[in-house]
This record gives sequence, C-alpha cells and structure tokens, in this order.
Amino acid sequence: MGTVASSAGGLGGSRRWERWQTLLAAVVTAVAAIIAAIVTGLSTSGDESKDEGPAADASPVAIDTVTEVASGPDFTTMRISGTASGVSERDVIFVVARPSDAPELRTSPIPDGEPARWLASDPADRPTEETWTADLQVPADTDRPLSYSAVVVSGCPANIRCHIDLEALYYNLQYRGPSAFEQKSREFVER
Repeated sequence: MGTVASSAGGLGGSRRWERWQTLLAAVVTAVAAIIAAIVTGLSTSGDESKDEGPAADASPVAIDTVTEVASGPDFTTMRISGTASGVSERDVIFVVARPSDAPELRTSPIPDGEPARWLASDPADRPTEETWTADLQVPADTDRPLSYSAVVVSGCPANIRCHIDLEALYYNLQYRGPSAFEQKSREFVER
C-alpha cells in the first residue's frame, strides 16, 4: 500500500501499488530465489560426489611419499614428503607416526612415566609454500608397519611476535598424535 514515485512520462507523478501487486512481486522474488538455489545445488552436487583420490581430500596437508634415507643400529631415518594447500608460511608442519596396529589413543591426560604413543618429527622443511619434507627418527625396536599423519600447527599471526611452547607442543604430538590438531592429513600406512 505504499506510494511509488514514477518518472514515467516525465511528469514526476506518483503511482499507488495495489496490495495484490506487492504480494505478487514478493512471490515472484521468492520463487526466483528458490530456483536459483536449486540450480546452484544441482551444479555443485555432481562435483562433490566425484572421488579424485587424495586431491579430493579437504585436508590442507597430504603425505605423498615415505622413504628410508638412513639406517643404523639404533635408529632408521624416514623422510616423509608431501603437499600443503592453503597452509600459511607461518604455520608449521610436523609428522607423527606409530605402529599401524597400535591401540586407539585416549584423549585424557597421560600419567607421568607412561611411554609416548607417537613418534614426532622436528618441524618440516618447506622449500615452497606448497611442498614440505620432514625426517623422522624411528627407533630400531619399533614395530612395523608404521602409520603416519602430518599435522599443521598454527604459527604466529602476521606482524605479531609470539612464543610457541615447544615442550607442550611435543607433549601433544607424542601423547595425543593427530587427535590434538584440527588440521591433519589422511593416515598414510607404509607397506
């Protein structure tokens, strides 16, 4: 029942909309919005159902290769390489591993003196923002095969200095593994 100014005919007169015209305009707008939502849903649903392997994984990090690079009487050094997508250069990537038949982790605090459940690498080297490599020291008496996961630890925000408590970080890596971190890769089990 509002008044709409119209410049039709150049006279600058006003025209009054009828109640049914306002209702009709609202219905047409609502139907157009529903149709647009359906068309958008149909055009994206086909893309989501395609499985394109690891690239389809929504994880920001992926493990591509695990290679033994050195072996000694006490340790074997495994080199884990992968890709990162959307991971800031300020973020840090670590690799954790454990025997693939190890029991499930608990999320409650671990009592003092209990052995660590995960092996943890030092921070990964990142030659580019999209690639990373980490070396992991595996004790000789560790059961094989190992199950590996890469995790992303958020770094300091841009232009802000902060301190990362490495002792607490390694505690989380070794006792809680990937469950302690939101951003992690799919599990990679060596053969």
